[in-house]
Amino acid sequence: MHPKKKGIMMQAIVKRLAASLVLFGSIILLPSLAIAQGQQWRVSQADPSQPVLAAVPGNGPIVGMGLACEGAQAFLLIKLSRAPARDPVTSVLTIDGASFSIPLGKFGDPTYLAGSIGEPGFIDALAGGQTVEVQVDRQQLGSLSLAGSSAALTDALAGCWQSPDANFAQADNSPAPEVSPGDRAAIMRAAGFTRSGDDWTTCEGEETGSIEQVSDLNGDGNPEALVMGYGTACHGFGGTGFVLLTQQGNAWRIVDQGSGIPAFFARAGLAWPDLEIGGPGSDCFPFLRWDGQGYVRGGTSIGGEICTLDPKFAAGSPPVASNPGSAAEGILGQVPVRLGYYVYQGERCDRPTYLYKFESDRHLEIFEENGRIDALTYDYARVTGQDDGFYFIELADAGPEDPAEIGIRTYRGGRIDLLIQDIVELVHCQEEQIPSRMRR
Repeated sequence: MHPKKKGIMMQAIVKRLAASLVLFGSIILLPSLAIAQGQQWRVSQADPSQPVLAAVPGNGPIVGMGLACEGAQAFLLIKLSRAPARDPVTSVLTIDGASFSIPLGKFGDPTYLAGSIGEPGFIDALAGGQTVEVQVDRQQLGSLSLAGSSAALTDALAGCWQSPDANFAQADNSPAPEVSPGDRAAIMRAAGFTRSGDDWTTCEGEETGSIEQVSDLNGDGNPEALVMGYGTACHGFGGTGFVLLTQQGNAWRIVDQGSGIPAFFARAGLAWPDLEIGGPGSDCFPFLRWDGQGYVRGGTSIGGEICTLDPKFAAGSPPVASNPGSAAEGILGQVPVRLGYYVYQGERCDRPTYLYKFESDRHLEIFEENGRIDALTYDYARVTGQDDGFYFIELADAGPEDPAEIGIRTYRGGRIDLLIQDIVELVHCQEEQIPSRMRR
């Protein structure tokens, strides 16, 4: 992955979770008030476009803790008063004597620790416990009350691990597939894992894995196995990855592998199901489609519903779901962005501080300086690919101080994320709402 793209998924979720966490106002930002009033889990939401957060104020080194659901994945966020020395960190959360190890990464100033939650058992323990003790890199930071956690977590995490139309390869309460010890060893070794005590590990022992599914996906009579890996060493701060294998004779070979949360969706006329790679931060996720030789980029989808299709699959494919703008009306005929004016999320269209205008082959950045309206123009050359829900576009006229490419991620409702040096959250405005002096 390009260095600029690396970690953008987790940065986006941390930003949204942090915005909701701050909504606790004085309870989160002033721990002394929290102690006086008593720690109580509550639900908040910074705005309708951000996730619902279940959070509790802390004290001492722990300013606050929150959990939220993005897509079908639950995330944990801990706000600290002081940054730990290492990144990522080893965290152990102990709930009424039961300990859970959650891989967390360090973000921002003030410091947030954030990571995905790979097992519902941890959430069940939070919802039913009395207190949670937090340890980071073997240092005890303190304990938090779990009063009110049951109702708050139920409200905030209602969508996690739930999808009636998909076969999600995530940890859940279902039993592990029945696999003989010999087959299990053969599958895990073929997937790149090594036996370490009772665990199978990879990435020099930093990540653990397990077989989540064994079934005949393509109807050829041979089984396929899905192995899930958990940890940040190989899969970044999303913390989840997969390896899909198929059996050929007595051997197993890898069909596809990557980071993210896979879900299979059968398509009429195709032997292999589409493979949607879920994760936080976007309404529409990348999906892979079988082209006769292997899995290749197919487009984007959400819960199996197609958002965009790559051109090679457009003819004869299932109907495309409604999405803001169509590819033909969007950027360079491939990026489904509603063209026109955008402002920073949270700003008013009629009182912008900085405007973006997206056209079919460029975007303009419009601003007012010393009473004069000026505009910077960025022409587009081509779409270079997609990753983490972003379309990446090469700039045709990038100067020495400009990035070589930008990223655009689309949402339903007319909101987009623009990735330049950082992620900029923008919302669409009607042209008549924009002050006439700033229109271009």
